[in-house]
Amino acid sequence: HLLTPVVTDMGEAASALRWCVFEMERRYRLMSALGVRNLAGYNKKVAEAFKKGEPILDPTLTQLPPGEMAPELTHLPYIVVVVDELADMMMMVG
Repeated sequence: HLLTPVVTDMGEAASALRWCVFEMERRYRLMSALGVRNLAGYNKKVAEAFKKGEPILDPTLTQLPPGEMAPELTHLPYIVVVVDELADMMMMVG
């Protein structure tokens, strides 16, 4: 299953990689807040909390409008990025 269509434009590829870095950092913050070391540990903790009927709210969202609750955490899939011709992309984008 592809999250996005295959990217062939170098500018779009750079943008897609920036999104990947942002998502990676977001996931690191979530895992740190939950005290787990990897995605498997995160998904296990979220699933166990859901089974107990005590879903975990997103601990990284601290500035919400008054009266609004953070969303519940859900299962996170693995993200795999395949880059073909990385050297060409680095020369074009910098």
